[in-house]
Amino acid sequence: MQHLPVNPASVARLELLIASRVMDLAAISEVISNDPGLRARIVQTLRETDATTSRVRSVEECVVELGREGMRQCLQSTRSRHAAERKIGHD
Repeated sequence: MQHLPVNPASVARLELLIASRVMDLAAISEVISNDPGLRARIVQTLRETDATTSRVRSVEECVVELGREGMRQCLQSTRSRHAAERKIGHD
């Protein structure tokens, strides 16, 4: 899969939404849908965790399937990847 950049502001906004006591599926889906890199990471994460996933799912389905903890793990991985890429770019 080709690497698409993820907007750090999208990750920060998504982290805030996921940290809320009540998750707003529409708001979360909107942030993901407006960032192609983030959308690709979410779908990729679901495919890696769900071997039975054979079709492309909607963003909403991906969020529900991953749940709060799966989304957190995906965002943590995305942040780590972004930090490593920035470090490599400065070396």
